[in-house]
Amino acid sequence: LYVGQRILEGLVPYRDILAPQPPLHQVGAALCQRFGEGVFGSALVGARLYTLIQRVLCVLLIFCVAREWFRSDAHGLVAATIYAFLPIGFWWSIGV
Repeated sequence: LYVGQRILEGLVPYRDILAPQPPLHQVGAALCQRFGEGVFGSALVGARLYTLIQRVLCVLLIFCVAREWFRSDAHGLVAATIYAFLPIGFWWSIGV
């Protein structure tokens, strides 16, 4: 999200800012922060929205992969639930 904010300030990723994230991740953060500033008046709301969208998409992806591997909706639901509440990602995203 820091890199997204720096992109909004006019810096160019990988030239002015060194970051390990892929470009789509950085641009997505910048777009959500811009959206938050424009609609809600706060880039922080956009940042929280971005982490929420990213988290939900990852949970859905894990559900689909686990369901496919184990051929069971129940296994997919368990895997998605475990991932959704893993302390690292869960508490980090709330902290934003």
